[in-house]
Amino acid sequence: MLLGMIIEKVSGQAYEEFITESIFKPAGMSHSSFAVENPNELAVGYVKGEPGPKTDPSIAFAAGDIISTGCPNVSSTYQP
Repeated sequence: MLLGMIIEKVSGQAYEEFITESIFKPAGMSHSSFAVENPNELAVGYVKGEPGPKTDPSIAFAAGDIISTGCPNVSSTYQP
């Protein structure tokens, strides 16, 4: 990804580190990252009111590999 290469060259940091330190942390985006260590933190999609299949986050590569999981209790409070 060209933008990532430019960011790394100009900042002297890895792309993921730069985005985390310069965007996620200042914006309070504590549930956004480039990897999910705990798959149970992934958001649950719904299909016709029923929980849908979990999606492998690696499909987000075209979105800059960014994954946002939402608030930790979103699945316990959402009622379709």
